[in-house]
Amino acid sequence: MVLTLLASALAAPPGTVLVSPEAADVPDLFLQQHPELGPLRCEALVVDVVLLCFKLQTGASRRYVTEADLLSWDTTPEQLRTAARASLTENPWVANEVPDTGRYFVAQGPNAAAVLLHPEWLAHVGPEPLVALPARGVVVAWKPGDEELDKVVAVGARRMFEELDHPVTAVIIQKTAEDGWTRWGEAKPR
Repeated sequence: MVLTLLASALAAPPGTVLVSPEAADVPDLFLQQHPELGPLRCEALVVDVVLLCFKLQTGASRRYVTEADLLSWDTTPEQLRTAARASLTENPWVANEVPDTGRYFVAQGPNAAAVLLHPEWLAHVGPEPLVALPARGVVVAWKPGDEELDKVVAVGARRMFEELDHPVTAVIIQKTAEDGWTRWGEAKPR
């Protein structure tokens, strides 16, 4: 028992684990460009739409986490996820108002997507929130149901997807009561 606890305590990535939302094709592109590193460690948030991949930050350096890393660190996917969740210690949501319509929330920064690993912070937005991941480092969320707010925020997320560096997806996803994610919709290009 003591050895198991000790081994569990020692099994840890050698830096800060960040969450990076990625388009569904990123792992294949990475493997084509870096076959010697092996596959990325990612989880499907919504199949064929968006993945949550992981990055390791050591000092000013940031790189993707691969499946081989987990083996070399003697770390399970659950431990990696726990480390990523623990790397975001304060609720990052910033509330924004759409006059006479409603409110939406934005989280920004290199680890903004870790908010998705915190159900208590998603619940702050409202039940079954809509979420946009237009680019790395940007998460937009709002409570669904107001047609005008849904349209304004979805169109704004689409514009961010088109204009920001490192676009991820224009698809809006929704957190479901069953603790899963589903595709909700997408604002069409101009």
